[in-house]
Amino acid sequence: MLKILKGKQMSEIHGLQETIKGHRFWLGICVAIFISMAGWLVSNYKATPIFLQVCAGICQIALVIIISVLNVKIEKITKRLFDIQE
Repeated sequence: MLKILKGKQMSEIHGLQETIKGHRFWLGICVAIFISMAGWLVSNYKATPIFLQVCAGICQIALVIIISVLNVKIEKITKRLFDIQE
């Protein structure tokens, strides 16, 4: 059944949609950096100094945490969006 939404609800829905779009953009960038860095590490692990390998490993761990946090935020906002529309 179609539910009529008030003006405040619509502006909140649009705001949440824009927030999701922004989070998805940054999530995509983080995933691309993660994949690129992993490929670089696999390709150059013999020629790379141990210090850079450790730094890259720490960055990989940080990226996994950032990706996880962004994904949880997107899921929460999506759930809130569905709750508003019901």
